[in-house]
Amino acid sequence: MPLVPGILITNAIRDLLAGELLAGMSRGVEAALTAFAIVLVSQSFY
Repeated sequence: MPLVPGILITNAIRDLLAGELLAGMSRGVEAALTAFAIVLVSQSFY
């Protein structure tokens, strides 16, 4: 799992534009959860 969700977001958008709704939504949720986890961990140190 990459720690930078930019690639996941790009793949999610690509899947959605290709008509793969389930794959695009699942990748989008994974990207959002990864971004949320990064923010949560970074905020716990301050």
